[in-house]
Amino acid sequence: MASPHTHFLRARYDLHGIATPTESAALGVVASIVLGLTWGDLTLKRLWLAFKHASIMFTAIGMILIGTVILSQAVSLLGIPRAAVETIGNFGLGPYGILLMIVVVYIVLGCFLMAYHCY
Repeated sequence: MASPHTHFLRARYDLHGIATPTESAALGVVASIVLGLTWGDLTLKRLWLAFKHASIMFTAIGMILIGTVILSQAVSLLGIPRAAVETIGNFGLGPYGILLMIVVVYIVLGCFLMAYHCY
């Protein structure tokens, strides 16, 4: 007989034996495709186009993630975080001064990002 803890974990992760969250998502996708093909205006051509666009989007997000990993490793190897902490520590600001400095940096960066977004 399984312990109560094992039963709780099993119930938590596979929804009482019906399906795992991943399997439930896959069943939802299949059901959406079937409903779209039967009751909606989904055709095989549109379905293929949707798969193509989804794979392109997934690839773009994957490339961004790979770039962030490479950039974070490079920044870490160069010692930039340690230098930033030492520089900010030498300013002699208290916790609220550092928080204010972070807010000002975010406001300035937000101005540039908003200006870029408008064009």
